[in-house]
Amino acid sequence: MSSADPSLPGPPTGPGDDTAPAEMQRRNQVRLALLPPARYPRLVEAAGPMTQYGTDYQEYHDRFGIDLFIAGVEAKAAEAEAAQAVSAGSGSSL
Repeated sequence: MSSADPSLPGPPTGPGDDTAPAEMQRRNQVRLALLPPARYPRLVEAAGPMTQYGTDYQEYHDRFGIDLFIAGVEAKAAEAEAAQAVSAGSGSSL
């Protein structure tokens, strides 16, 4: 049994979804604006600006997301490498 309110906009169903970009933008804005303001005050406040460009900047956002992910993976790899170097160096101090 679903507790979702059918009068509220739902998420897009996926790549085959025929929902117009403007409608998806509206749904995303409403979804952010409906978050509990006491818990997410800045997201609720920024719902409009965060969704105003819709798909106009989709390639930019996709590239940014990929670059951010890669930077995170590289940072974690460097962190693991440094930790391994420290542990390897501490074992040979006898």
